[in-house]
Amino acid sequence: MKYLLDTHIILWAGFDVKRLSRKAKAILENPENALYFSPISLWEISIKHEKHPEQMAVTSERVRDIAIKMGFIELPVRSRHGVDIAKLPDIHNDPFDRMLVTQARSDGLCLLSHDSKVIAYGESVVRV
Repeated sequence: MKYLLDTHIILWAGFDVKRLSRKAKAILENPENALYFSPISLWEISIKHEKHPEQMAVTSERVRDIAIKMGFIELPVRSRHGVDIAKLPDIHNDPFDRMLVTQARSDGLCLLSHDSKVIAYGESVVRV
């Protein structure tokens, strides 16, 4: 199965593994699963780190390095993602989450998330 990791899942996997649910750990540890991260998550981390370093202590560069070291595959942002986001129902106002959902849907992946607002997007999101 192919999974796109929500930003908090990447952070928890790399820096706070005890926050991951058993289901999330099982998915992340299954060698048959392909695990992807998006530059959108790095953009989100960069902005949060710049504005509130006390809340987001880690840099996007460090997260990228950890994600690659953990074997996560970078999922490029493509122009079709910018077009396909218009097809997304207006459930959640967070632009980062909306783009991650769009990327997952457009590229045939499931978004792995713990965010209850993101879960509302349905079958393209797996709650962990």
